[in-house]
Amino acid sequence: MKKHLFRHLGYTAAMAVVFAACTPEKATVQTPIKADANSAFFSAFADSLEKGLDKTQYGYSIAIYSGSKLVLNRSAGQRSKAVDAEGAQPFTNTTRIHIASLSKTITAITALELLQEKGISLSDSVYKYLPAQWSMTASFKTITFHQLLTHTSGLRNADGSSNNTDLNTYKSLKAMAAREIDSSKSYCYQNANFGLLRIALPVINGLALTGNEAQDDNNTQQAYELLVQQHVFDKSGIANAQCEWQPGYALLYDYPYTGRRGYNAGNLTGRAGGLGWYLTANELGKVLSKLSNPGDESILTNNWKDSLLQKGYGCFSTATTKGDAYWHDGIWHWMPQGQVPQGMRSLWIKLPYQDMTVVLLVNALREQNNAPAFPVEHTGIVSYVVSAFNAALKKPS
Repeated sequence: MKKHLFRHLGYTAAMAVVFAACTPEKATVQTPIKADANSAFFSAFADSLEKGLDKTQYGYSIAIYSGSKLVLNRSAGQRSKAVDAEGAQPFTNTTRIHIASLSKTITAITALELLQEKGISLSDSVYKYLPAQWSMTASFKTITFHQLLTHTSGLRNADGSSNNTDLNTYKSLKAMAAREIDSSKSYCYQNANFGLLRIALPVINGLALTGNEAQDDNNTQQAYELLVQQHVFDKSGIANAQCEWQPGYALLYDYPYTGRRGYNAGNLTGRAGGLGWYLTANELGKVLSKLSNPGDESILTNNWKDSLLQKGYGCFSTATTKGDAYWHDGIWHWMPQGQVPQGMRSLWIKLPYQDMTVVLLVNALREQNNAPAFPVEHTGIVSYVVSAFNAALKKPS
């Protein structure tokens, strides 16, 4: 199923706003080269990726997988600067950063695996696994797992708009359940869809809710982290993944750099599901490259992998001349009134050549039309990576 989806970003002029959202972009992938030039191709692709990135101003990391094999790593720049508490430190392939909306793919993988394990259909209603004391409208009770995973639940922002600025906390999700949903259930990108999974999945896995709101909020947060660790990260060789910033993780900056201290995205456990995870490019690649390896069904069966990609569970697709490219991007920023944004951009993309999975993480944003944007001017992160791919394809083998 080919999708070209557009999401809306909202801003509040009177206060600083922090949120995660993405802007899908159309991109055309050219005909791949022959497989006998793999090594040269991967290097040329990475060279093209690095060509437009400014390592003197910010940090980045690139991981390229072919099937489940890591074939190339690149990293440069700084994860923290001289003005920060840790001083100037390099951004390396072991640097974790908030991956923002790439967390949705991680949550989707967890959901598909758990629902299969428990024998629950994607067409089942979600409300049965939410706190019983919540006041829920009849229309809210019609929401299914499939609809949450594809942003077709009918959920809207707290102000009724399609803006994606809801805080995604237990309290805000509870308030959302008490409102009528959009009866058309047309596509609308909302972090809340995956925030509800943060609460529902632990209950499906056996967590007993107490009826005490504060306790249930905390318990579902911790249980969600543990569930994803056990069902996804442990099986991918990733230890101690976090939804909270730790010393040594990347800070976030503006571009061009103005000399401000880096922004720390902090503890996002209470908003996790559609955002929140801190990972390295290699760690993301370890998980997502499994979607390209039919010999590895450790986290999802091949049928479920196909469902995730083809139905757009926590990902999007772009039609190309040689098949579909599957991807999800992420953005996270801090934009105080009157100042330029500090933030990050992230992308994973499965390209239709040699079962490639590519991860790009960048710890800076620039301002474009009073909005945060990918630091490379006049392009978005998806278009940038696909353009680099096309440039590599043109190089002689």
